[in-house]
Parts: sequence; C-alpha cells; structure tokens
Amino acid sequence: MYKNKQWELDRRTLLKGMGAIGLAALSPNAFSLANENKPIFNQKTRIKLSEYQTFQSTCAMECLHCNLTAFTHQGKLIKIEATEGFNVKCCLRGISRTKWVYHKDRLTTPLLRVGEKGKAEFKPISWNDALDLIEKNIRETIDKYGNEGLFISTHAGNMDSIKNDMGKAFFDYLGGSTKQAGSLCCSAVTAAMIPMVGLRYADTRDTVKDSRYILCWGNNPAVTMHAYFKNYNQARRNGARMVVIDPRFNETAAKADEWIPHYSGYRYRLALGMIKLIIEENLTDKPFLRAHTGSGVFSR
Repeated sequence: MYKNKQWELDRRTLLKGMGAIGLAALSPNAFSLANENKPIFNQKTRIKLSEYQTFQSTCAMECLHCNLTAFTHQGKLIKIEATEGFNVKCCLRGISRTKWVYHKDRLTTPLLRVGEKGKAEFKPISWNDALDLIEKNIRETIDKYGNEGLFISTHAGNMDSIKNDMGKAFFDYLGGSTKQAGSLCCSAVTAAMIPMVGLRYADTRDTVKDSRYILCWGNNPAVTMHAYFKNYNQARRNGARMVVIDPRFNETAAKADEWIPHYSGYRYRLALGMIKLIIEENLTDKPFLRAHTGSGVFSR
C-alpha cells in the first residue's frame, strides 16, 4: 500500500486549496455568493435598469443545466430568469433560487454530527473548526492507511465539471487517493451510447419533437427534463406515439398514449421477451449489430 513519505501540507496550504475549490464551485453561479439570509426588500421597490448588475449563470441541478441570468442590486440577488436566446423555458426550480439563497433554513455554517448516524443531530461549528477537523482526519487517515485510504467520489450536476477536477487535483497534490471508477448515474448511459452512436454526449433533446415513436423506459422526463418536455408534447401533436414502461404511474405516464406497468424486478424478463420477438420476426439491423455489438450470434 502506498504511503506518502512526507506530509508537506501546512494549514495555510490547506486553506488555500479548500478556498480554491470553494471559489471554483461558486463562480459559475453568481447568486450563490450571497451570504446573508435576510430579505432584500421589505416592500415593493422600483429599481432603475442602470442600478442593477447581471451575471450569466447556469442551473446547478442534475437535469438540463439551463442557462440563467442573475440580476443583483447592491450585492443582493433580486431576480433570476432564462438567458435571452435560450431555447426552452426554465422551470420554477431554477428561477426560484432567489428564495433558496435567502431562505431561513439555508445552511450558512458547517454542521458537526453530535449524535448517532441517522438521528439528524448536529451542531453548528465555525469554518476554522471545520477545516481543523478535515485536516486532522486527512492526516490520521494517511498515517494509518496511506493515501489509498482517502476515497474520492465524484460530484453531480453541471458543477461536476469544475468541482470534480479541482477535488482530484487537491488530493493528487497530497500524494494521491482511491478514485471512483465510472459513475453512480451515467455508466449505463455511457455503455449504451458509445457503441450505438459513437460518442457519450449525443444531445438529442432538440430532436425529440421530430420523433415518430417515443419509448420512456424507467425515465420520467416530465419531471427530470421539465424544460424540454415541450418537445415531447410537440412530437405527440405531430402524430408521434409515446409509451411509458414503469411500475409507477408517473407524471410522464399521465401524458402518454400508453402506460405499461410491470412488477418491480420483472423489467429484465420484459426486455428479453422483446429481444426474442425482434429476433423471431427478423427485425434486427444485422450489419449494425455485427459492427457495433458482441451479439454476432443474433445476426447470423
């Protein structure tokens, strides 16, 4: 097991490293810079256009990464709207971030668990105390287990593109760590998309409206792709048929032409049955299967 020969990280370096990660995480979202949970105005106030600033941002949630414009006045966030020219309407989850930033329950200090796991018992601590605790745990872990004892899990949402690399660079500077292989959400997408279309990030959201048949299997775009769901509705108005396969009658199923429920855990049987029917009725694209899959036995 590899172990760092020398710990060269002092408190100042740790603060700089953690600060750099924090700033990188905050910079794309101008409205995340607010640090006081206080109302901006107690009554309706008219503001001249020349008195506010605008910042280009993006929604950090793991759905569509919508482009947002943040409006600030005297350092306070006052409004969020879809960026001009963005091709969809942003949902309320994104444009309601003014309420998130100034909500009374927003966390503004680190919390330390004081009870057993699962009891949700925490107490607020200072940032200095939190950094001291992080430093102590990192040092003790490396001393006892080596750098392999540090496990780094990737982030989620559009912020992953910044925080992920920053976090890895920080721990690489310490001498390395155990990194996560694959991802918790996109490994299946990657495994399917690359053999089928040749690349991982093939954005087909804008072409959904041109579809003739839409199959949502374990997917709920009415919620997870809320801003783009207008394309699904447009496809149906154009004559497309939309079918949902899901054990739950979810929001998308409520708008679909057909809902096919199944017992939880039986989706594999359904998939194998569909494959059997496709093979028996000779509906496969044999040249494609030979070139892009290992199913040569199916395409003799």
